[in-house]
Amino acid sequence: YFRPHAIEGGKNISPETSFIWVFGDGTTFQGREMWHSFAREGTYVVVLKGALDGKVATARMSVSVFLPDIRIAFENIDGAPVIIIANNSPEEINLTRFRIRADGREFAFPNDTVLAAKGEITLDSSVTGLPLVSLFAKGILPELVLPSGRVFARQQPSLMNAQNTATATKPVPERTTVVLAK
Repeated sequence: YFRPHAIEGGKNISPETSFIWVFGDGTTFQGREMWHSFAREGTYVVVLKGALDGKVATARMSVSVFLPDIRIAFENIDGAPVIIIANNSPEEINLTRFRIRADGREFAFPNDTVLAAKGEITLDSSVTGLPLVSLFAKGILPELVLPSGRVFARQQPSLMNAQNTATATKPVPERTTVVLAK
C-alpha cells in the first residue's frame, strides 16, 4: 500500500495535489493512494512526484519484494482451537488486507498488522469471529488469502495427526509476491 505523507513542519497535503507514482517495474499510477503488487522478487526504487500550483516535489524509497515463508496451522491448545500464523522469513510481513478463510467465512487482518521476522501470532474465535470449535470439529481447515484473493497458504488434511493439529505448507508460487516497504 502506498500513501504520501507530509514530513516538513506537520503540514497537511492539499487535496488539490496531483500525484504520479513510478514503481520501478515499468508501471505507473496517478492518484493519491494505491495498492501495487510487484510481479517479481527484487529491490525496486519507487518514485512519487507531487505537483501543486506549478511546484513539484519528488520523494523516493527502496522497496524489497520477496515471497515470504508463511505457515498457517489450526491447532487445539488446552482444549481450545486456535489458528497460528507463523512467519519463517527473515523479514517482517505486513498482513494488511490478508484474510483467513474457512467454510465460506473470512477474517480480515486490520491495517498495519505486522508479523515479526521468525514470529507467530495465535488467533482464537474472540479475535477472528470464526466458529473455530465448529470448524475444528468438522475438520475444516483455514486458508491464508492474499489481498488479490489468491490462496497463499493452506493446511494439508493429510498432515493432521492424532492430536488434531496440523501444519501448513506454502503452495508453489505462481507470480504473486508480497510488497514490504521499509
